[in-house]
Parts: sequence; C-alpha cells; structure tokens
Amino acid sequence: MSDDDSETPMVKDSKVLLVEDDLQLLELSTQILEFFGFTVHAFADGKEGLDWFKSHSNELDLIILDRRLPSIGGGALFRVMHHVNPQLPILLSSGDISTEDELQLLGEGITAVLRKPVPIKAFERAVRKAMQLPEEE
Repeated sequence: MSDDDSETPMVKDSKVLLVEDDLQLLELSTQILEFFGFTVHAFADGKEGLDWFKSHSNELDLIILDRRLPSIGGGALFRVMHHVNPQLPILLSSGDISTEDELQLLGEGITAVLRKPVPIKAFERAVRKAMQLPEEE
C-alpha cells in the first residue's frame, strides 16, 4: 500500500470472505481489503461465515479465516471450504499456531498461514501471492 490514494486498486470485481471474531481487527481488515479493491463479506462467527459460504462459494476469489473463532474454528472451516472448492485460495491467521499445526495445514492445501500481528505490507504480499498477482515495486 502506498501513500497515494489515487493508485489503481490491487484487484477489480473480486470478492473475499473474511471471518474474524476480533471486531476491531475485522473492521480494520475489511477497510484494508476494500482499499485493495475487494468486495468484502465479513463475519465474526465461524458458523455464520460457513452458512454464507455454502450459498456463495462459487462467487469468491479469496477467503481469509482466523484460526480461533466462536462455534467453528478456522482449521475446521478451511477443511470444509477446501473440500467444496479446492482451487479457492484460503489464508489462515493466528496469533498462536505451532509450527507443526502450520505445516499440517499447508500440507492439507491452505494457501498461507499469517502469524498475528500481521504487518500491512506482509498482509498485502500474502493477498497478492494468493491471488497470483505480481509483487508491487
């Protein structure tokens, strides 16, 4: 992200499902993703995110999940969503994931694991990579 607000957005006509139970982080992440050009469908509860996903999975370009969520965790959500659409990039964020758990999720097909707190530039790089976009210079 640069300081120039007139720059072209990273994406156009792309939709992201964001599931994060920390409401401040949910709002901040939504704002950042909207700045990148995404239409954001944000939920603070895993079950609500899953319910929405079930009827909109073919409309999405990216999913970002928190690992620890009310009702259903990010790891379980990933497994269900990945089963429905294995080509859809899914990022998982966590403040306390073990290397072993991270490697297991990567082996199961998760696109990337983001360790909280995630600096904005690292978040941007992860989104670009997940969307197969070139790195910003």
